[in-house]
Order: sequence, then C-alpha cells, then structure tokens
Amino acid sequence: MKKSFLLSLLLMAVAVGKGAEVYSLADLDVSQAYLIRTASGYLYANGSSTYVQSSANSSDLNCLWGTYETQYGERVIYNVGMGSFLTGNGTTCPLRADAMFLDMLPARKRGTWHMMCGDYVLGLSSASTGIQFIEDLTAFAFEPTGKTIPVKTMGAAQAKALMAHAKAHPRQMLSAQGSLITSLTTLKDGMNVLLQKVNNSGQFVYESQGSRQLLLGNLQYNTYASLDHVLTLHKADDGWQLEMPASGRYVADIVQSVGIYTGDDPLTFTFAAHASTANAFTLLAQGTGQYFDGTGTTCVGWWDGSGANTAYKFYVAEVADDTAHFPVVYDCYHRGKHLGVQLVYDSSNRPTPPTFDGLTVESRTPWTATFTAATIVTVEYVAATDAAIGDVNNDKQITIADVTALVNIILGRATDTYNSADVNQDGVISIADVTALVNKILKK
Repeated sequence: MKKSFLLSLLLMAVAVGKGAEVYSLADLDVSQAYLIRTASGYLYANGSSTYVQSSANSSDLNCLWGTYETQYGERVIYNVGMGSFLTGNGTTCPLRADAMFLDMLPARKRGTWHMMCGDYVLGLSSASTGIQFIEDLTAFAFEPTGKTIPVKTMGAAQAKALMAHAKAHPRQMLSAQGSLITSLTTLKDGMNVLLQKVNNSGQFVYESQGSRQLLLGNLQYNTYASLDHVLTLHKADDGWQLEMPASGRYVADIVQSVGIYTGDDPLTFTFAAHASTANAFTLLAQGTGQYFDGTGTTCVGWWDGSGANTAYKFYVAEVADDTAHFPVVYDCYHRGKHLGVQLVYDSSNRPTPPTFDGLTVESRTPWTATFTAATIVTVEYVAATDAAIGDVNNDKQITIADVTALVNIILGRATDTYNSADVNQDGVISIADVTALVNKILKK
C-alpha cells in the first residue's frame, strides 16, 4: 500500500509538471521544445531567416524553439531544426550559428515578452512575413509542446552559449615578463610581479591550486593558468603582503623546511637587498623570523637571511586580456543522455579534462596539437559505482530525498543530470527509474 501510494503521488507530479503554462521566464525548461507565438502566427525557421507562419506545427522541427540561460543570467533562443540562434543584426533578424544573448522583459499581457538583442528590439515586419528589429514592440509567448529537445542539440546550444559568454568576458593572462626591478623604491602598491629564485635554474614561484603550496617551476606565457605565477604587492605599514590574483589568496603560512602556503590571512614581509647578489632581495616574514626560501622545486621557510637560497629577483608582470587563446567546451553524455557542459581554457594547448560532481570524464576525441578556434569536445561519463546508483542528490546516502531529486530531473526542474539517476541503468532517465529507486529504498 505504501509503495503504490508513493508511486501514484510521483506519477501525478510528473503529469501535472508537463505542459505547464509559461507565465515566468523561470518556468522555461531547457529540455522542453516550445512554439513561439505572436499576434500574427508562430515563428518558423527557413534557412538563415526566421518567418512568421499562420498556424502551429509541432511536428516540424523548424517550428520548435529551445531556450538556455547561463549561470550569469544570459539567455539564448535557438531553433531545434536548424540548430541556429535567434539574434539581432541591424534591420533584419537572421538565424546565426553563434550564440548571441537576448534580454527579455514582460509585455502587457501575462505570459508574453518583449525581446531585445543588443540595441535592437525584435518586432514584426509590415508584411508579417518576417521578423526584424524595429521600434514597434511585439509580444512573444512560449507554448510548451511536450516534446523533449534531442540531448545533442540541447548540449550543443549550451556549449555555444558558454563559448559566447567566454568571448564576451575575456579572462586575464600573463602576457609577458616585464623589466627587472633593481630598487625596492620602484615597488608600488597593487603592482603585479614575478618572483624568480636566483639559483636553481632561475625558476619562478607559482601557486599549486590543489595543495595551496608555493612551488618553483618554469614560466609559461599566454595561458590563463600562468596567472598562478603572478603575485600582487600590497603595502602594509612598514612591509608588504603578497596576493595570488589567480585565486585571491595570500602568502599566509611558512612551515620551516616543509613549505610556504597560501590562505586568507596574509603574512607581512620585509624586503631587503641581498647581501651578495646584485639586484636580488630577501623576503623576511615579520613576526616569525623566517625567510622566503627555495629548495629544489619547493618554497620553504629558512632562518639564515644571508644564505644564497634566500636570493630572489622581482620582475614586472605584464597582464592582459586573453585574446590569443580559445576556450574548449566539453559536451558530456552518458549512453546518449546529456549530462551538461563545462568550459575550460587551454594550458599550452593541453586542456585538463573536467570533472562532474566528483566523477571523471574521458574524451572520445584525441587531443589535437593546437587549438585555433573554440572547440567542442564530446566526452563520456565513467560509469558510477554500484554504491552510487540511486544517490541522485549526491549526499552519500539513498533516501526519499533522492526520489524528490529524481522527479525534479524528469520534470526538467534540475539542469544537472547524473549517472546515479539512471537507477535501472537502461541509458534513459524516466519514471521507470523512480519505480526502481522506490524499490531500492523499500528493500533497505
């Protein structure tokens, strides 16, 4: 009785959730295909242009539209059949292969919206045979069709939206090694610098993101990751604090003969000219009596301020926006089920494969020697362990909360889909997985 009652409630939730009216942009489901209606008809894609048709036809993919909103609140609308995006381009509104973001504001009638792209407003042409960007506002409404967008089409749209965001918001990178600093009087608050150990092959200090430890290594230009080598100087009374701008952390701790670590609470250093090396300096941590030192490939604390190991040189770090290198977008599936996309920047043209919720992904496509443009790489989930199957919310236990999370995935209320949600391991996440999960919980 308990089992059948629970299943009935879940089935009712699924039935009620499908095909709901769209009265808020938050109601738009990224996995749901929509018809877009105006007072004159429905939007239809024909080649590189979009046209208004007089009647709906949900069986024609060129009549169906998908939506996607990035984590930054940017929204794109794309045609399911053409795989192209609704964009603004002066007086006309073509479909474009690359994503451009739309602003959407509520119109007078509930459940309708005005659309803007850049400086243009989306409206109807006088002949009502096409759409173009004009001053007269047109109200657009989304009508759910009950059809699910093919996962690869949806994934490609998300990936292109992420790439569009990356291009619109350039990341900073280390562009060049600047001039050698020969006098401490030239140091300024907020200056970006590189710190080079005089001996040990002239290696530079960088932050290990995993262990938060400072290490010594070779410098690489033109990569986002090389910001790990940059230190920002901050004046602090009679000393200096060292911030790692790539992470926002500071040089925060020195463990003698073990390592120098980064954290939120900065150490304050006194800089002084080195006793025997020209244009080199020592870094003394005030209050600890320990010097910033390098041994092998590790930065450690040292007591002897006159030793050769404490000699460091400062160079100006020239930082610029990343315009020479491109992002790589991973479009992830498991048994044909879309799991999401993740964008990373290449590091010496050797991207690091992303992880999803602690599980590793592996590439189906061999790495190329160089990336000359933004690239979408398809990757495959490594199967979850048997213990993880059914742990939909990833809290390391299987409870009724996982049933709720699974229903939300089926209803499209959750944008992330995990391998653990495919409880019966048939490659499709559906109501059958709810039944399997309930059985698994009841047998515990």
